[in-house]
Amino acid sequence: MHFTEFTSAMADMKNSVADRENAQSSCAGLFIASHLGFDWSGVWVHVDIASPVHALLGERATGFGVALLMALFGQASDDSMLKQVSPLGACCSAASDDAMERDCKRRRLV
Repeated sequence: MHFTEFTSAMADMKNSVADRENAQSSCAGLFIASHLGFDWSGVWVHVDIASPVHALLGERATGFGVALLMALFGQASDDSMLKQVSPLGACCSAASDDAMERDCKRRRLV
């Protein structure tokens, strides 16, 4: 496998691949799995967001990872504030499409 990519003189593993041409996303997933334990029966996902973080705004971060996680998990939360800032919003379950679109636009502007 790709374990040679993580060889470190100081640590058990480094969290960056030695060869940038060698499947960095799959190596990152392998890095995470090795720390969870390959026998771990839980579910996990690796989202490789290194490139889009600064893609369009130069010096300023896009917030891509935060928005993605909020879209995926915000509605599933019991916390009303997390539901409100989720791109799906608290309005999705009961409001009309027009109200949902208006509320989502409002949150983007705030």
